[in-house]
Amino acid sequence: MKKLLLLILFTACNNYLVTNENTLLESGYEKFGCDELGYEDIKSDGSNPYYKVYSQVEVIDDNLEMLIARCYDNNTCHHEYVHNNEVICQKFFIHGEKEALTKRWVDHTILAFNIKRVL
Repeated sequence: MKKLLLLILFTACNNYLVTNENTLLESGYEKFGCDELGYEDIKSDGSNPYYKVYSQVEVIDDNLEMLIARCYDNNTCHHEYVHNNEVICQKFFIHGEKEALTKRWVDHTILAFNIKRVL
């Protein structure tokens, strides 16, 4: 029943559903932290190079999607599908010649559903 409710809630607004952090934790999401640092410099797509704090992950149950929720406070969580078996907790974009770093997301908590970290 919880999985059906979660699916209905998630599909209601696609990737931008806003939900309560406590409700997600009660529905099977778990707090998640990243443990790797990487660098991306893809000039062909026109984006700025960036550092990323991330973790390689794999699915727990193949019948369910891997999902994360970025929770900016207890009542504001934005949902995302996990792509390429990677959860990116934060991106730091490099701007200008002085290489100042700018965060992609303000401080937030990551909640993960149907995900386990690759060891």
